[in-house]
Amino acid sequence: MKLDSLLGVLGEFWLPTNTANKVTGMLNIEPESDTRELTLNGHLFESIPWSSTSNNSTIIHGYIDHTPVTFIGCLCRLAPPSISAQKCRVSSILSGVHISDNSKQIIKEVHLQFDNINSWIPPSPIKHSRKSMGIDHWKLDVSVTSEPLIEQSDTYFGSVKIYRSISYHPEQHRLDIMSESKIILNYQIGASIEEANEHCSIIRNLGAMMTSTMPNVTLLKLIISSSPSTDDIYLYPDWREDRVARKSSEREVIIYTELGGIDAVAKCINTYNKSHHDAAVLRRLGSFWFSSVPYNEWKFMSMTVALEHLYKSMSTSNCKLEDQLKYIVDPISEDISRFIPDIEWLGKKSVRCRAWAAHATTDIPPDELLFKLMCSLYLCIVLRYMHCLGTNIKEVCDKIYFWHRLFGSWDSVFREAMEEHP
Repeated sequence: MKLDSLLGVLGEFWLPTNTANKVTGMLNIEPESDTRELTLNGHLFESIPWSSTSNNSTIIHGYIDHTPVTFIGCLCRLAPPSISAQKCRVSSILSGVHISDNSKQIIKEVHLQFDNINSWIPPSPIKHSRKSMGIDHWKLDVSVTSEPLIEQSDTYFGSVKIYRSISYHPEQHRLDIMSESKIILNYQIGASIEEANEHCSIIRNLGAMMTSTMPNVTLLKLIISSSPSTDDIYLYPDWREDRVARKSSEREVIIYTELGGIDAVAKCINTYNKSHHDAAVLRRLGSFWFSSVPYNEWKFMSMTVALEHLYKSMSTSNCKLEDQLKYIVDPISEDISRFIPDIEWLGKKSVRCRAWAAHATTDIPPDELLFKLMCSLYLCIVLRYMHCLGTNIKEVCDKIYFWHRLFGSWDSVFREAMEEHP
């Protein structure tokens, strides 16, 4: 069930603590801010301004087109008695069930899909070859595997599974073959809405890192223990969508087997949970690919922060940014030198540009230089992060060297930057 089916439809809403006071209303998305707003034809709240509920605990129940919905993290404007309408911003939305406490560990399983998930799950089950049999005559051999792909690895909360199913739809003169891939999180003792949301966000950022484009969620289905509802339950988290996301071609994707397989995905989740530094690194690597954030200055500063967090996850000693960079790339220095021949120059130039961005000095670096620096820092961080996950960095660098839209022919571009900005 898509979120669009809940928008612009008149529903009935109430507070879990006051089921007698029910009002009608409608859910919409503000086009400018891309925030979800519930407009109520009446008052549910009497004394809750926008700023007084910064947590995620305020919940509204309702029905939209006979579907039970739960709005989590509602922030509602105060309205004078003379105004009958009340507007509430909504963080996360659950359809298919009513819950009264989003901190309870009620989730047993999560099924997750993204719009580009088939590009970084292993190759298509369809294999084909073509052989010339003369002028305008070809022989086409096609083979299809019917075995579903199921790979699983343990995590601190249970397990993560990658699943791909194959279905066939025969027609009179053709055979339609459908492949569906998804990621399944299984919880041994259950998870709260917030925990499940965080784990799915980890995988989304990991997908952005591997595909060089921010994935948009197409399915986030929950299996809840002891649910009184017979409807399918879907979660619509408060994630910003990248509406002009670039679609990666197959050759431009680091598929999950090249990353290190399902064990690397599980390791990413586990290290994210153990260290807030690892969590900050992955969040910033994912946000790098938001095409709706075009400012090179912002992305450059974000990469310097990610670099510091990655260093702090590995070392407790304090040192300058350029020394942190040397420390991080040291285990992969031979591979990184194919793209960045002078790490010392990159470190010193990054320090100078960060000082300008932080203090707004008059020594303004060209936007082109900021772009090259942020891309270089991103490459250093992402390769070292993959190295920590057990990725074969040499194989990944071989792939990046020939296709990457940021780092193609990077050696010559980097040398030009060094000559122009010594």
